[in-house]
Amino acid sequence: GFAWAHWDGTPETEARIQEETSATIRLIPFDRDGHEEGTDMLTGEPSEGRVLFAQAY
Repeated sequence: GFAWAHWDGTPETEARIQEETSATIRLIPFDRDGHEEGTDMLTGEPSEGRVLFAQAY
């Protein structure tokens, strides 16, 4: 499956998400800067937008 989720942009958080869920980032939209600000789903840190996560089967 796929999931749109906020990400704080750090490699450490990306690695932790992959370790805990086996999901990796598949798409970072070009226009995410300054759009749809939110909170990272894992760390609670500020996020400038959502990215697409997915698991490989």
